[in-house]
Amino acid sequence: MRSGLWLARFRAATFTGLAALTAAIFPMAGFGKANRAGPTSDSPPVRDPDWPFDHPVRTQGPIHPGRPAADDGTAAMADLGLAYAGQSVLITGAGGSIGSELCRQVLAACPARLVMLDTSEAALNDAVRHLPADTGVIPVLGSVADRPLIAHLLKRHEVSVILHAAAYKHVHLVEANARAGILNNTLGTAVLVAAAREAGVARFVLVSTDKAVRPSGVMGASKRLAELIVQDCAARPSGTTFSTVRFGNVFGSSGSVAPVFAEQIARGGPVTLTDPQATRYFMSVTDAVRLVLTAGSTARGGETFLIDMGAPVAIRDLAVAMIRTAGKTLRDAANPRGDIDLVVTGLRPGERLHETVTSATATLPSRVPGILQVVEPGVSEIGVAGLLRDLRALAEGGDDAAMRAFVLTWLATHDGVPGPAIAACVRPAALPCRTTGNGQRAAAGMADTARGAAR
Repeated sequence: MRSGLWLARFRAATFTGLAALTAAIFPMAGFGKANRAGPTSDSPPVRDPDWPFDHPVRTQGPIHPGRPAADDGTAAMADLGLAYAGQSVLITGAGGSIGSELCRQVLAACPARLVMLDTSEAALNDAVRHLPADTGVIPVLGSVADRPLIAHLLKRHEVSVILHAAAYKHVHLVEANARAGILNNTLGTAVLVAAAREAGVARFVLVSTDKAVRPSGVMGASKRLAELIVQDCAARPSGTTFSTVRFGNVFGSSGSVAPVFAEQIARGGPVTLTDPQATRYFMSVTDAVRLVLTAGSTARGGETFLIDMGAPVAIRDLAVAMIRTAGKTLRDAANPRGDIDLVVTGLRPGERLHETVTSATATLPSRVPGILQVVEPGVSEIGVAGLLRDLRALAEGGDDAAMRAFVLTWLATHDGVPGPAIAACVRPAALPCRTTGNGQRAAAGMADTARGAAR
């Protein structure tokens, strides 16, 4: 009985807090499902059947009202169904927040078949269970880094579209488990990209993150390397159209702070903040996935698309709004009799105060409002081949510190302006003039650098 009451309070706090939060903190255009008839910022509020709250959400208008869009995106949205209808689609990470929503929206486009790949039995089962019955989806347990499995899936199911959402995304966990994160996020992407080229898959879309921009830790670095691998393959002759779509946090997902705050509030607090100055970009999962699918369907090859996330949100403001909308008050110096404390825990390894969405010097408009194309330099085919060779050799050694040091140093020497963690990690003596055939010489110097920085 007591656990049932706690669960009811938790759900009430979650939905009530997030509902009011979207109205109070996210008034920017686009936080809700877009009107497929080509809305403007004057579009009236609508009811979204997939929005789990009582209040209506406003349809998406131009992200920057002062900048006229090339068109309203209607043509691109019409192309969306054509891009996936009748196709054999493989979605990796299908049990995650993004992956399961990709499955739902792709199914609405009537694919010939949908192959759902995930390493988590529980997550995959849950994702399949929440899809309409009799859809004929093909759930597969396995890893994107499993080369024989991937080759078998692509051949057996004649896959024509790959939507690659599989990744380890919890920053602090990947930072503490660098080898596992790089094996999955970077080397797994390399396996999938190579298999797609060999099998003649028509379209490949990598789902990436704003943490890949000037990364401050292993998770972001592993995703940036994945982006460069996709760019490299796109630059070579192939029958596959490769593209990347980058965006920020998905509001309410398993990795989002909002459900954590809701649970803490339901328990009576305290609510924990990493830093009162921290900000993040947010977007609803429905919008994010729709724009991923749209961008992927319009790609001609080699693009890195950026979903316009609007303005960043202060995490402290988010927490305070959720406390108030749950019917509680903040306990602080101004209100010592309040209900809920805020406790600052400090940034964890790999985390940073603010995210940035692009390091590019230029962005280009796309056919679709809310989607930009970033112009960023890639890395040579020889450079990427050397990277993969050294990463595989380092993975055999099983040294997390060596792998972390290597990827951060490699990005510092090959990918323009380094992030703060890269700059802190790298010392001139540790910078190799070139990657080595087996990665061992570079790894030894960089592991020493990493351990020195940790001290």
